[in-house]
Amino acid sequence: MKDSSDKIKKVENYIDFLSKCISSGMGNISTNEKNLNYEQDREKIEYQYFILAGDHHYFISRVLFFNAIGEYAFFCGQQCIENYLKAYLKFLNHSFKDTHDLNNLLSQCRKADARNEFINSERANTIITRFQPFYELARYPVQKSSKPREGRYAFLFPDDMGPLDYFIYQMRKAMPYPRNMFDLLKEGAPQSIIEIAENDNFSKIFKRDNINFN
Repeated sequence: MKDSSDKIKKVENYIDFLSKCISSGMGNISTNEKNLNYEQDREKIEYQYFILAGDHHYFISRVLFFNAIGEYAFFCGQQCIENYLKAYLKFLNHSFKDTHDLNNLLSQCRKADARNEFINSERANTIITRFQPFYELARYPVQKSSKPREGRYAFLFPDDMGPLDYFIYQMRKAMPYPRNMFDLLKEGAPQSIIEIAENDNFSKIFKRDNINFN
């Protein structure tokens, strides 16, 4: 019982420390502020930074999936696809409005480039249909617009991670990635957590049966 009380006290002390950080503006904790230049920043940022953001979601998605955390793995997969579609629009010098709707983004990509075989394929439709519902499903106990019919959905291990791998494979062929930027598909783990990933074999999980590393 004393050990438990000591642990609780330690946590409380840290929370009190964070409270002081908030009041003094110290770097240990950050707070939100409205980005008054958001629209301009979104227009100016280059496409490869959307790929970079997407790749971090891709890494997390695979690690969670192969640890049997399916719903949140698919949420991260949805975020990955969203960032890649936005990257492709940026790559084609097309603007887009804020949206998490993969179908809407795919439609915009098709209007921007009717020649890309994958973007205009039924396989792209299928992948997006598979991942779209999990934007809500993983995060809330009640869904507004993506409730599965009769509450039914399932995962097939390891096959269900293949479509996301294939999506990345095809999108990377469509967009060159700058050589001077950190590339997840070469390093195998996000730069900020390379040491943790190597120690915990996360990088091996990320590469497991992954067509992007063959």
